[in-house]
Amino acid sequence: LVPPSNGVASMNSEAITIIAILGFILFMFWWAVVAGKRRTLEHQMTLLDAFPLGCVGLAPDSRILHWNSNMETLSGLTAKTVLNKPLTQLPEPWGTHLNRINTENTLASIDVDHGPQAWTLHRARLSRDEQMPTVLLVEDRTESKQLAHRVAHQDRLASLGQLAAGVAHEIGNPLTGIDSLAQLLPASEKENASLIREQTQRINRIIRSLLKFSREGETQLTKHPFESTDLINDSIRLFELDPAYSDYSIFLRRIIKRQCHGDPVAVSQVLINLFKNAAQASEVHQTIYLDCFENGKGQLQIDVEDRGHGIDPDLLPRIFEPFVSGHLDQGGTGLGLAICYGIVQQHDGQIHAHSPTKQGGTRMTITLPIYNPD
Repeated sequence: LVPPSNGVASMNSEAITIIAILGFILFMFWWAVVAGKRRTLEHQMTLLDAFPLGCVGLAPDSRILHWNSNMETLSGLTAKTVLNKPLTQLPEPWGTHLNRINTENTLASIDVDHGPQAWTLHRARLSRDEQMPTVLLVEDRTESKQLAHRVAHQDRLASLGQLAAGVAHEIGNPLTGIDSLAQLLPASEKENASLIREQTQRINRIIRSLLKFSREGETQLTKHPFESTDLINDSIRLFELDPAYSDYSIFLRRIIKRQCHGDPVAVSQVLINLFKNAAQASEVHQTIYLDCFENGKGQLQIDVEDRGHGIDPDLLPRIFEPFVSGHLDQGGTGLGLAICYGIVQQHDGQIHAHSPTKQGGTRMTITLPIYNPD
C-alpha cells in the first residue's frame, strides 16, 4: 500500500476543520433561536404576572404553563397545584369553561355566570408561532353584576314605595268604616263581627308596614360610631324579651369588637327581624347561631343562621323584594326583609341570603364598613 501524500492528508484535515466550524455555527444559531424564544417567553410571562386580569398560559397540548396571582385569587387554586396539568383536570367550574374557550375556535370570548359570581373569558395568542403559548384571560364581572342588580333592585323598591304609600292611604279610610260598621252589628252576629274586625286589623297592620316601607328611603338616620359588641348584645337582649320567642335561644359562636358608623337602633332592628325570621323557620327550642367577625375586606360581617326548613328556591332570588315571604300564610306581610335591605343600604352595607346551608337551614349575612376615624 502507498501511504497518502502530505497534500491529501492536509485536505482531509481542512475538510474536518470546516465541517466542525460549520457545525459549531449551526449549533450557536440554534442556541440563539432557543435562547431568544426563552427570553421572549420569560418576558411575556412577566407581563402576564402584572396583568390586572386572571391569566392562564397554555402549551400547544393544553397543559397549563402559567397561572398568575390574579387567577389564584379568582379561582382559589394556587399555581403550584395546577401547573403542567391539562385543563380538563381542573376542578369545576374552571375545567369546563376554560377548556370550552380554548377548544371552540368559533369563540373569542364567553360570559359565565356561576351563582353570585360572573366572569368573561377571552382567548388570545402571544404570537403567530404555534409553539408559543395560548393565553386565556379571565375578567371578573362579579362586582359590576352585583352593582347592576342593586341598582335595579333599588329602582323597583322606590317605585313600589311610591305605590305603597298611595294604596295605603286609599285603603285606610274605607277600612275604618268597615271596622266601625262591624262594631254596630247585633249581638247575634257577634262571631261574624269578630271575624270582620280581626281581618280589618290584619289589613291595618299591612297598611302600617306599607307606610313604614314607603318612608324608609326618606328617613334620616342618626349616624354616629357604635361598637359591634354593644349592637349584638342589645339586639339579643331585646329579642329574648319578646314572649312570642321565649322558646328560642341564640348561640353566639364568635364575636369581635369593631367600630361601625351609623344608626345602631336601625341596625338592631335589622338583626331582631332576622332573629324572628330564623325562629319562624325553625322548630320550637331550636338554636339560632350568630357570628360576628372581620371578613378581611375592611368589613364587619354578621351571620345569622338557623337549622330550619330553608327558603324556597323560587323565592330566594326575590327574598328582599316587598310582598315576597315564606310566611304569608302565617300573617306575614313580606315587607320585613325589604325594609332591612333598605336600612343596610343606607349604611353602605350589603345583605345576602344563603339557603340551604350545609345543615339545611338559612344563613343571612350582613356586611358593614368598619369605621376608622383616622
